[in-house]
Amino acid sequence: MRKSTRLGFVVFSLSALAAPLAYGIPFDPSGNKDWRTPPTPPRVAPATSCVVGNYAAFANPADSEMDSYMFSGWCTVNVAPENKDPVMQKVNVQVAGEWFPKMKRASEAVKIFHTDKTFTFSTWATCDKDPFLMGSTAACKDQGMGGQDFSLFIRKEDAPLGKSRVNPAAVAALTAKVSARAQIRAVGVLKTMEIDDADIAVGQEAKVKTIFAGGPGACPMDVDFGDGYVQHATTSEQATYDLAAHAYTKAGLYTIKAKSLPGCSGEVSVKVAVKAAAVEAIKEHNGPSKAGQPSGIAISGRSGTCKMSVDFGDGKVETINTTFGAPGAIQYASHTYYEPGRKNLKVTGVEGCNGSATGYVDVSPGTVKALKSTGAVPPHQTFSLTTDGACPIRMDWGDGVVEEMKNVTFLNGQVTISHVYKKKGKLLVQARGIDGCLGVVGEWVTIN
Repeated sequence: MRKSTRLGFVVFSLSALAAPLAYGIPFDPSGNKDWRTPPTPPRVAPATSCVVGNYAAFANPADSEMDSYMFSGWCTVNVAPENKDPVMQKVNVQVAGEWFPKMKRASEAVKIFHTDKTFTFSTWATCDKDPFLMGSTAACKDQGMGGQDFSLFIRKEDAPLGKSRVNPAAVAALTAKVSARAQIRAVGVLKTMEIDDADIAVGQEAKVKTIFAGGPGACPMDVDFGDGYVQHATTSEQATYDLAAHAYTKAGLYTIKAKSLPGCSGEVSVKVAVKAAAVEAIKEHNGPSKAGQPSGIAISGRSGTCKMSVDFGDGKVETINTTFGAPGAIQYASHTYYEPGRKNLKVTGVEGCNGSATGYVDVSPGTVKALKSTGAVPPHQTFSLTTDGACPIRMDWGDGVVEEMKNVTFLNGQVTISHVYKKKGKLLVQARGIDGCLGVVGEWVTIN
């Protein structure tokens, strides 16, 4: 297993002083100098603070050869011109540092990415040891600064700007990935972007990774998912890295872009098709179904929240609110059929759902199971009738009265029925299923 080297971010502060102003005594037209007017004091900017992380390093094995480092991050600096009041602003920076042990010299090129322009300056110093290594406590002198269009209030005593950045324990791993000093300039170049699944549904996360050239470390970038959501991300030491993830709320074709921030370079993109929620299938669940008993209906679909219209095939249509999870997720519905036979099912996506699907349910008839006398509540004689479904029945009460009962409500397969007898004696009472309900049961009863 490959080791992962983590490089800490370090905050440093630089006291900032204005470039010296030309002092003078105001000129009096009369020819006299007003010695009572004090000189204008130099304008002093607040301390400069920076947070940077190194994303490449090259350390030569010989002490007499040059070591190189590359850093990226941001600084809060004064961006006002000379002789103006300080204006502190957060800017992105890229720092290329070098340490030459033989000459005991540290130098660096600092590139500042301002909103209006990009400009560079350099810092250098003579040090007793490598100032870029964390904990080195290098003693530096003879500091200097230079550059083009440089008007920042940064004192030369704070050079080099990117000191104490590299963890010495990580140098060996970093060196193995960057084999030559010239390669440092090419690290952190975005090459391609990959996505785990380019065909997802609403509510699912699009997971992307970037592939970049060069060495390890922090390569900052913004990932724009194309729907208004932008995520700031930083790569690890690995060249291929699961960079960011985002769940879409609306269907559409989106372009995901990763744009490098100062310290890295390049821009890469990938497309993702986000499908709306949809119903995909409908079928019987936990069958077989019995007339008069709740039947389970399983409806599957893909991610999203919407409504679906379900036609149960017996004249009943119901609109159901649903939320599908991952593709193939199932939403269950329940429906009671009162007539046996095959029922054709159809589900249609509405109000946010696409698609439709068909299926069927085979509803078996109910069966009359038992009939039992439960006594008399004058003038009624009562019976308990048991079935395994909704059964329309024909009752022969045994006294010459025959009655069809088609709308009997069974609770847990049982119903209590009664009859007022006008004939006495030992009578045979029968219950027979009709209209698709099967079975016939009987019970002798004595009427006094």
